[in-house]
Amino acid sequence: MSIIENHDVSQSLFLVYTPHVAHCPLQVPKDWLDKFTDGDDETDCQQQTAYIFPGSTVTDYRCRNQYRAMVALLDEVLGNVTALLKQKGMWRKTLMVLSSDNGGPVDTSESGSTNFPLRGGKYSEFEGGIRASAFVSGGFLPSAAIGQVIEEPVHIGDWYGTYCALGGVDPFDPIASAAGLPPVDSVNVWPLVSFQNTTSARWEIPVSPTTLIQGQYKLIRGQMIEATWSGPNYPNSTSPANPVDPGPTIKCPTGCLFDVVADPTEHEDIAASHPDIVTAMKQRLTELAKGFYTNSDDFSKSTICPADLGNYSSCGCWAAVNIYGRYFGPWAYSPYNTSSTFV
Repeated sequence: MSIIENHDVSQSLFLVYTPHVAHCPLQVPKDWLDKFTDGDDETDCQQQTAYIFPGSTVTDYRCRNQYRAMVALLDEVLGNVTALLKQKGMWRKTLMVLSSDNGGPVDTSESGSTNFPLRGGKYSEFEGGIRASAFVSGGFLPSAAIGQVIEEPVHIGDWYGTYCALGGVDPFDPIASAAGLPPVDSVNVWPLVSFQNTTSARWEIPVSPTTLIQGQYKLIRGQMIEATWSGPNYPNSTSPANPVDPGPTIKCPTGCLFDVVADPTEHEDIAASHPDIVTAMKQRLTELAKGFYTNSDDFSKSTICPADLGNYSSCGCWAAVNIYGRYFGPWAYSPYNTSSTFV
């Protein structure tokens, strides 16, 4: 909030806010948790949440209610940001984009989230894991787009290309190119978002070496976990004994095909009736996989954290607190930078 409060309104501002509130550990102030009292909840999420709020006890765990309270708190925070932008006279020229990075985790030991009615969750490549919510708001948004729903595909990486286009900045990064990184695979979706047209510039999404989306069709190869659906009241007291994660698996050795427009919940494998589409998409995925990029970061060790710290996730948190002013920064080992100090 202080960034907005102290901003010179005569200058443009690009601000990225990455809240951690709707994430494990499921921690939320007591007064917010007390607003949610839905029954038939479960308590399994305590495995990754040492405490909900200072002074909380084991009897306070109500995982689905905790998650709903966290999302409600996030909504309040966004409301405060919006109010401050309006107070500063900045809202009229603001474009606000809120996007999740993945579906909610459905492992009850980690979370209290649900992706109903979609199949699976975080860590799977079903729609419950990769179809994320997003909205666009602000005074910069054309009136024709206000209140509209977009069903066309947009990849989260496309916001980069969109921001560059809006800011008149070339998305090409010469430093990254010189280091051997692949070119930016991001398209400008502003014409779609602003309703200048109704077709997305993004038609193809290579999700992984085993999953490809092209238009309405989604191809999955190999074996996939979380091949089931959570109910509308998930998680509840029966959920720990009937887990969605890892849950049943689906095996697609020759490829499973779903029409994620007509069947977004992925109930019907239509591969047998569309063998030509399966063949073409398998060939395309094989070709695309040749250009997939994997960096050489090693998250199992680091040169900037104390040797006795423990696991890699602890190193990331330690570096945030002790080096980066409570923000996440580089900490994994990389052959390109083995220095023990980052400036």
